[in-house]
Amino acid sequence: MKMKTSRALAVAGVLAASMTLGACSGGGDTAPSAGDASTSSWADVEAAAEQEGQVTVYLASQDAVNQALVAGFEAEYPNIDVNFVRLDSGPMSARIASEVQAGSTTADVVMMADNVQLEANPEWYRDITSLPSYGDVPEDRRVSDHYVITQTAPFVITYNTDKIEKSDLPKTWKELAASPILANSLLIDPRVASSFMAVDYFISQNDGEEVLKAYGEKSKGLSQGAAPGVQQVIAGEADALFPNVREHTDAAREQGAHVETTVPTPTISTVNLWALPEAAQAPNAGAVFMNYAMSKAGLAATCLKGTYQPVAYSDIPDCPQEAPGTTRVLDIYPKLTDDVKADILALLGLQ
Repeated sequence: MKMKTSRALAVAGVLAASMTLGACSGGGDTAPSAGDASTSSWADVEAAAEQEGQVTVYLASQDAVNQALVAGFEAEYPNIDVNFVRLDSGPMSARIASEVQAGSTTADVVMMADNVQLEANPEWYRDITSLPSYGDVPEDRRVSDHYVITQTAPFVITYNTDKIEKSDLPKTWKELAASPILANSLLIDPRVASSFMAVDYFISQNDGEEVLKAYGEKSKGLSQGAAPGVQQVIAGEADALFPNVREHTDAAREQGAHVETTVPTPTISTVNLWALPEAAQAPNAGAVFMNYAMSKAGLAATCLKGTYQPVAYSDIPDCPQEAPGTTRVLDIYPKLTDDVKADILALLGLQ
């Protein structure tokens, strides 16, 4: 379904020409006119956002990250209330598609880890290249004119520190296949999300198909996601979980759980992708929120001591950047054809 109107952000000196940000949306009467870009400024967008007064954000990150981001934004923009909805990337994409087809989009800004929908339906999203913080994003992370990578997060093995000594952990994904810890480890079902499928595919290509076969044959079983898998490790149902992301483990450890993570090599990372829905109800507030999320202040608020690694700004305290040579799942997704997915599932004994 193609949207009838394409809107660009009104920022002086950036766009040669653009259209009214809020046209054909709930914020239409409050948006600054950008027919003449020289008379429009980011301050106009911020003022229009404050008139809209609220923003709805769909986020795929865990609540500790979401709350830190919202708190930072509301401190800077106290006149804009934030409603955030936490959804995994798959359900989020399905919800957005349903909303678009119904002609009523709830989200004003979205953050997800999967670009399948972003690539398949670019007409559902707005041009973001004139956001002030966009210029600080490295060129290779400006994936498209309608979405951008702001942070990465390496895939890890989560383990129970009462059950596994750090010295016994495998250093590589290949070593895990022959490690004694595999027998009491849970594999996250790759059918849960494209990111897990991408990791398994990369390992099969980099380390050999026999590694995936070992995962399927020797592991204790499957977990249906990162969050439930971490809880299974905490509850003693398994000693370890892979391939996982740090955020749920870090949050549990902060609550006193005896869990930790290790990053096997080669490093494979998931990504945080931000985009602005075309038919947003509060398009200016959505733009202001996304701009904050990409800014140094927004990235510092959501780093959580390295849970997420910013692609810009190397000087944020306790916030390391992405490791050199990291493979991003974003680069793997195009290779995940139906036949490839079937092969991965077969190697793991799931088909």
